Amino acid sequence: MVEFYQTVIGKRFSMSQLPELIKSVNRLADAIEKATNLSQANGKVVIASTANADRCE
Repeated sequence: MVEFYQTVIGKRFSMSQLPELIKSVNRLADAIEKATNLSQANGKVVIASTANADRCE
């Protein structure tokens, strides 16, 4: 039986899509960290929840 990583889709995923996903997650983490640092510098508390994802207080 052929392993996933040996298939065309598996190679595409592991060589292209997964690295791009990791870069995107890292960019999101950097943006969150920057937003947190800015809000702390301004004396604001950032509260995030899935219920009010578009609102920060």
